[in-house]
Amino acid sequence: MRLPAVGVLIAIVAHAAVGHAADSPSLKSATRAVRELRYPDARAELEALVKQGGHPRERFLSILQLEAEVVSIMDGAEAGEREFRRLLVLDPTRTPSRRTPVLMMPFERARKWVAVNGALKAVATPAQAEAPLELEVRLANDPLAMASSVRVQVQSAEGKPYVAIPGRGLRATLPAEAAEHEVAYYLEVLDASENVLATIGSAEDPQLSTPSESQPAPPKNGGSTETPSAPRAVPAHPLPSVSTSPSLRQRHPLLVAGLGVGGVSLGLLGAAIGVDVTAGAEYNALTHRCAPKCTSADLQTLSLERGLAATFYALAAGGLVTTLVLVIVDRVRAAHHH
Repeated sequence: MRLPAVGVLIAIVAHAAVGHAADSPSLKSATRAVRELRYPDARAELEALVKQGGHPRERFLSILQLEAEVVSIMDGAEAGEREFRRLLVLDPTRTPSRRTPVLMMPFERARKWVAVNGALKAVATPAQAEAPLELEVRLANDPLAMASSVRVQVQSAEGKPYVAIPGRGLRATLPAEAAEHEVAYYLEVLDASENVLATIGSAEDPQLSTPSESQPAPPKNGGSTETPSAPRAVPAHPLPSVSTSPSLRQRHPLLVAGLGVGGVSLGLLGAAIGVDVTAGAEYNALTHRCAPKCTSADLQTLSLERGLAATFYALAAGGLVTTLVLVIVDRVRAAHHH
C-alpha cells in the first residue's frame, strides 16, 4: 500500500466522523444546553424539533426523553410526568439520563401509569382476504391517542434500498409487484406530524409478501434449483503473535508501533471515562444546589471537567484510528512479501 492510500483511508475515517457530528444539529445543541444547565435554550431547541416533525423513531424518542427531563426541571413533577408518559407509552424500557430525585419522581409516576394503561401496540392484517396487498393496521392499545397514520417501507429485491409508500389513514397498499414475486416490507406507525411512533417489522427483520400461486417466487439463489457448492477455503494470513523481540521489531515495525499507540490510547480512554464520571457527579450536585439558576462560577468546575474529558476522548479516538491504519499497512506489506 502506498502512502497516499493511507491518507485516503484516514480521510475516509475523518469524513465519517465529521458526518456523524453534523447529524441532528438541533438535537445535539439541545443536549449540549442541558449538559451546561441552559434549560431555557434547550426548551426552545426541543420545541422547534417537535414542531418540525418527520423524525425517525429513535430520534423522536431521544427528543421526547430530553423534553421530559427539561420540563421536569423547569415546570415541576406534574408537568414532567405528562411528558414521561408520552415517552414510556412508546418505549417502556427508557430511563432518565440521571437518577436524580427531580427526574426520578415524575418518571416513576409515569411508569406506574403506563403499567396500568399499557403501551402503544399495533398489529397489521390484510384488509380483506381477497385483497392480500391491502394492509390494515389495528391499534390494540393507544392510551394517549397518538397514532394517526401508517407508512409502508418496501424493498423490491435483496440489496436494494427501501422505498417509502404513504398509507391512507391506517391502511397501506403494497406495490403490484408483491403479487408476482416476494418482496420485503415493514410498516411505520406515525403521529399527526409524521414522527415514527412504532414499527411492525424492521429493515433488519422485515415481513415478506405472499405472491399469487400463478406466479411463484423464484428461489433466493438467483433462480437455480441446484444446491450451491460449498465455498472454497481461502488460506488466511494469521496475525503474528504479540511479542517485543528484536526480530519482530525488525520485521514488523509498524505493527509494534501500532500496538504501542493502541496501549496509550486505551489509557487515555480510561482517563476520559474517569473524568466523565466525575463530571456527572458534579452535574448531579449542581442540579440539587442551584439549577436552573446556576452562575458561571458554579459551572466553572463542571465546564473544566467536561472539556478535559472531551480532550481525552478525542486523543484516544485519534490514537485508535492511528493504530488501525498502522496495523492495516503492516498486514498489506506482509502479504506483498509473501
